[in-house]
Amino acid sequence: CLSDWSSDVCSSDLDVKAADLTSADIREQVVLVVTGLYLQTIAGAARIESASAQVATAQALLKNAQDRKDAGTSPAIDVLRAQVQLQALQQREIYYQGEYQKQLLSLGRAIGLPGAQKFKLSNLDLEQPLPPATLEDLLKMAYTSRRDYLAAQASLRAAEIEKSAAHAEKYPTADVNANYGAIGLRPNNSHGTYSVTGEVTIPIFQGGKMAADELAADAIVKKRRAELENLLGLIENEVRTALIDTGNAD
Repeated sequence: CLSDWSSDVCSSDLDVKAADLTSADIREQVVLVVTGLYLQTIAGAARIESASAQVATAQALLKNAQDRKDAGTSPAIDVLRAQVQLQALQQREIYYQGEYQKQLLSLGRAIGLPGAQKFKLSNLDLEQPLPPATLEDLLKMAYTSRRDYLAAQASLRAAEIEKSAAHAEKYPTADVNANYGAIGLRPNNSHGTYSVTGEVTIPIFQGGKMAADELAADAIVKKRRAELENLLGLIENEVRTALIDTGNAD
């Protein structure tokens, strides 16, 4: 277990914590993907509903144009224009229906359903408003709850402890071993025995190895710090993008 002088936390404990957080982050990514596919499928169903309404409106306009033409109050070009508009909307409705079926396939595959199994979404009502939150609140929530960010922090801390341990290799070390027991043929005819040994190790001829270990540990620290800073910027970008998207949706 490697630890520095200012903390009782071991680098191996932090590595285990980072691995657990990474595993939890992967599970959350799966949930995020499935949720995204579910929302896309709901949006696809809404597009079909909107396209169907537009087709019904175009059909009514075509009938109206045909009636006016028959009555002699409208030229034939109006009927042709209404027919073209209706066909375009019908083609769009067919396209949305195909996209919706593909979205259902993607959603079914993500949740583990067989490809041949048919299903439909039963609850398409998502009218609940989002709770109000500022950019600072969302960033604070992301930094304290996102498992990938917490895992990156734990990995950086573990690397810093390992660097501190590599730097401490140049210090002398002292080991003391003691042993105490009893010796004799019978318990009432025995006496104590003990031994104490001490050893002091001074690293004199390992300067190159220790310098190489410290450089390697320092490179790992810089790498993980850069990864953490990159993730920090990525989280802020994702939060700002989400705010823009929700603002456009409103």
